Amino acid sequence: HRCNKIISIGIPTLFLLIVLFFLAPFI
Repeated sequence: HRCNKIISIGIPTLFLLIVLFFLAPFI
């Protein structure tokens, strides 16, 4: 399903963005 593909890509991307925001001040 196309919806499943969006979720499987979207969740890791969201997680990556959150991690980036937390690490940004230290980089």
